[in-house]
Amino acid sequence: MSEEVINNIEIPKNLRINLTSIPPDQAGVPLTRKRSEGPFPRVPNTAILSICKHMERNGYPKDSYDYYDFEMLYPSDEEVREYFRKYRPHLVGLSVPISTGYSHVKIISKIIREELPDTLIVMGGYLAGSSDAVIKCSDVDMTVVGDGEIAWLKICDLMTEEQIAAGPRNILDEEKLKKIRGIYFYDKSDKLHFEGFGESIPKDDIPFPDYEFYEKGLQNNPEMIKNYFRDYSVLGSEVFMFDPRASDPNKKRKQLASLFTSKGCVAACTFCQREAGGYRVFDLDKLDEHLELLKNKYDVGFIKILDENWGQDRKNAVEVSKIMKKHDMLFFSVGRCTSFTYEDIKFYKECGMTGLQFGVESGSQRILDIMEKRYKVQQIVDVLINCAKLQVHSPIPIILGMPGETEETVRETGQFVGKVAARIGCHPDVLGVSPLYVLPLPGTPLYEYGKQVGVFGKKANEVDEFLEAVSGSNIYKRYYFNLNGAPQSEVIFWEWLLRLEASRAFREESKKVDAVAPETTRKIFIKMHDEEVKNNPHYSLKYKHIKFQPLTKFVEKYIVGNKFIDSLPRWSVYPLVKWFGYLEYLIQCLYPSNKIHPIYQKRVDVERLSLDDLKMGMEAYASSRSIRGKSLRGVVQGKKEMAFL
Repeated sequence: MSEEVINNIEIPKNLRINLTSIPPDQAGVPLTRKRSEGPFPRVPNTAILSICKHMERNGYPKDSYDYYDFEMLYPSDEEVREYFRKYRPHLVGLSVPISTGYSHVKIISKIIREELPDTLIVMGGYLAGSSDAVIKCSDVDMTVVGDGEIAWLKICDLMTEEQIAAGPRNILDEEKLKKIRGIYFYDKSDKLHFEGFGESIPKDDIPFPDYEFYEKGLQNNPEMIKNYFRDYSVLGSEVFMFDPRASDPNKKRKQLASLFTSKGCVAACTFCQREAGGYRVFDLDKLDEHLELLKNKYDVGFIKILDENWGQDRKNAVEVSKIMKKHDMLFFSVGRCTSFTYEDIKFYKECGMTGLQFGVESGSQRILDIMEKRYKVQQIVDVLINCAKLQVHSPIPIILGMPGETEETVRETGQFVGKVAARIGCHPDVLGVSPLYVLPLPGTPLYEYGKQVGVFGKKANEVDEFLEAVSGSNIYKRYYFNLNGAPQSEVIFWEWLLRLEASRAFREESKKVDAVAPETTRKIFIKMHDEEVKNNPHYSLKYKHIKFQPLTKFVEKYIVGNKFIDSLPRWSVYPLVKWFGYLEYLIQCLYPSNKIHPIYQKRVDVERLSLDDLKMGMEAYASSRSIRGKSLRGVVQGKKEMAFL
């Protein structure tokens, strides 16, 4: 037996544990670009790092585990097989940052099971929102939901020498497993167990990126550590380009790195995939130390803050900004529009902030309510104008296709975009506004709604089919699952309608208001737009992988943004674009290569949600849960009770 004992747990000397990061890319398809390419560096896997550090704090030696960074290395199936054949771990942990990595989970877990039949395979991450299907349809034995450090350690503690000798999967004490909060597993009678979210480690124990640790995951490829950084002077990024400080010749440190300063989000948007609730800020002294390391060892002068909701804790955001200024770091972040006043943004900019992105998503108050954004359209407008005044870059991300979306709500969003663009002083297309389409991911009310209306099934094999379909996908039109109930002709038209309406609103609003953004900002926008058009005349299209799109290219070149077209009555332009676009779509459906995308596959007709439906569902929900307002979450729960669907 081992001499190391922690909490009366003896750690076997021969114990071998593997932690593996799962790529979000589509399995079996070559990467569109190398890990060293793109505007931003690779995101360090803080989940695996935190788990390993927690193991070490509890007596597990460093040589008891190995980290294999599949996400960075992107190995072939044979390379995966060779690794596990050689290392032969008793326990494997798969970290899945997002559900689009499901196909990789199936492939990798199958390889592990073929090579090591007795190895226990545990999966964590957002994909655990579909634990039933994952366990039933892959070779994963159990899943961890939410923060995984403590639950994982308790699983490791079950790996006694007797357990290892008998086979880690074979004689696990189910009664002990049932006491571990945060895990899903099936017992021998095929009953699914879950005792609720597990504990979280103290915020002081949450580590910042450790690049020596990440080198371990690169499996003797230390040169790949550079993929965690970008040379801004060579590559550039729009979030820094608008700030003169980024191009200051006196700024010597040119590397860009990524990090978190908080964990979690206070919001609960109905389309957003969340691993666990809660919001915690990290230790400021450790942030100070980490920036010192980045500055001196890796020549970092630019920071991408990865927080889901930076600025929610204003006091913390102020202190983080001061530390950034101390180390002469330029940074950008993502937050909620209600968290920032003009004075806040001004202060953060003085400390080095160059960009601030908000979850805009829609300019229709009805859709914002369905998303449960919990703020008003005017609040979005105000914060975007404040950013423009202060020369802080703030993109305008738009998502179409929520239940309740109609041509009317799309027009409202288009008018919102156009009016904001007029205040900035740049045409919406020059700003790069290009709408995306919502994707129902497991663990979201939107996903549950999709199951209710029958867009995809509720049984494990049906969920498996859905997860396979979204593996490697993104929120582009071609990946859209129409659980809105809208006619396909309308779905195809939404993107063009938004951009046509935005252009029209821009022209009209520009006559009434003066631009607030500095002339230098507008010139940079124009320069970026011109370069994009030069490199790719149809750069804004999300259909670039689709066969046959002559109308799309025509509308892109001659219709959207055309001053003369904007002056014509809507009735003379919009129907033509809509129906010719639908005709193009029908022809596209004839191409076999297009049919791999959900939007070209046979769809289930669902009943469209009206505002009355939303109110009815909410009333039923509120009677038992005391929640008010128009809410998709309420519809999901309410319609269960009303048998509406």
